[in-house]
Amino acid sequence: AMEGWIPGKDAWLAWRGAGAERKLVEVDAESGTERAIVTVAALDAATKEEKPRPKTRMTGIGRAGPPSVIPCEDGRTVFVAHHGDVLRVDVASGAVVRMTRTTDSISDVRPSPDGRAITFVRAHDLWAAVVQDGKARTLRLTHGGSELQRNGDLDWLYPEELDAKTAAWWSPDATRVAYLALDETQVPRFPLVAYEETGGSVEWLQYPKAGEPNPVPSVHVVGLDGAAPVALDLGPDRDVYGPWATWWPDGSKVAVAILDRAQTRFELRLCDPAGGPGTTFLVETDAHWVDVPLPPRFLASRKAFVWTSRRDGFWRHWLVPLDGGEPRALTPAGVDVEGGPVAIDEAAGTIWWSAPSQDLWHDVIWKAPLDGGEPVAFTDDVRSHDVLG
Repeated sequence: AMEGWIPGKDAWLAWRGAGAERKLVEVDAESGTERAIVTVAALDAATKEEKPRPKTRMTGIGRAGPPSVIPCEDGRTVFVAHHGDVLRVDVASGAVVRMTRTTDSISDVRPSPDGRAITFVRAHDLWAAVVQDGKARTLRLTHGGSELQRNGDLDWLYPEELDAKTAAWWSPDATRVAYLALDETQVPRFPLVAYEETGGSVEWLQYPKAGEPNPVPSVHVVGLDGAAPVALDLGPDRDVYGPWATWWPDGSKVAVAILDRAQTRFELRLCDPAGGPGTTFLVETDAHWVDVPLPPRFLASRKAFVWTSRRDGFWRHWLVPLDGGEPRALTPAGVDVEGGPVAIDEAAGTIWWSAPSQDLWHDVIWKAPLDGGEPVAFTDDVRSHDVLG
């Protein structure tokens, strides 16, 4: 199965073979030629002494199964979950560095942009592993984590109701991490009963019903230097949701999504990573309901980002200037795009997206110029098309 494209290359990652002979390969998209990167035997050798073997969830916390491999933005590194730990693999040489040594399960592994480090969650706290001189050292980034105080650790509500994917976001220079903390102390508990076991079992979790207290979110920035985390200014209202955050391209600000309890007002708030006052960048409101927009896709060649939201009632892609200028629509009015952009080619100045055909039976891939122009159907509307990003 394809494990994803290698950033910056016309090649993808895939597993081949079985057992100890199983290997991760790089597949050239044009020729189909396969080059072995690392074997399972080499991964086994790096983790052979560890027993018992705990679980590792590479990304996500929802129902979908996580990938076993995460390609890094630098295109030179992949991280692999193996026997409950995470291994760093050099794509060119196949050299393996063991990132974690844990007897407790870890989840939500997030690689740094430069491929030198990861963050992960263990026992409701946020940790990092950083490669130095060919070896990895583990850093504890937060303390005091529990089921009632989750540091960089999503609860049940955020993935289920807000489609949150993670609670940790690396800075562009890979020196700092912004993370979401959830205070669950006032949230009522609810029993989940498992009947499939012989005697049955009960798991309790924080589960707010309508009108009951929600988890109280806060966002913090912590460095890899051992300094204490800094709380960001999210505004005066505490009864809000904070479904995601992202860094401004130059690392000067953290953009935090803030949604009010009634879900009728969305704010993209720019926060000072040093804890100074925050400012409002944009607001979207609806008298009945606001769907949470997707995190911005920043463009390296333009002082703007691509924004996917329902600001005019339909899911559309917009180009938003970083200086706060008026957003400009990239996709047609009255048509819902499906998810975020399927691809953006900045050199060609083109954005691709998926949308339903007029009869709603098929998925059509469209493209349009980023700088303005008419959209063109890239595929026909006789068949349904999907794009592997």
